[in-house]
Amino acid sequence: MIKDRGTIKWTAMMLPEHVHEIRELWANDRKLPKRSLDEQQLELINYTIQQAMTENTSVKITYYENGCYLEKIGYIKKIDPLSSQLYLHTLQGEKINIDIFHVLEVLEINMEDNTSLYDEN
Repeated sequence: MIKDRGTIKWTAMMLPEHVHEIRELWANDRKLPKRSLDEQQLELINYTIQQAMTENTSVKITYYENGCYLEKIGYIKKIDPLSSQLYLHTLQGEKINIDIFHVLEVLEINMEDNTSLYDEN
């Protein structure tokens, strides 16, 4: 079996623009497609968000951004229906704006039960 360097050996004969385009294509291949939610899941997300805001409980939000699924834990401070933004304050002090249409899951978290949530051990 012939073992070669793949596309690395051809990069010397390629223009820098071509190399950039190939790397961009490889990056796009690694992106994950966004999951679609049904009506029941959307209702559950809406209910959990409203309950977390009224009771000021912490939540774990899973959302889609730039081809990746991200998770953040914090407190929902506000929802802006005009800009479709959810404002989350994380436990580390970050303030994050999340597009409402990219939210895939919202779970309430009781912080007394999860004291080791961010432990590295």
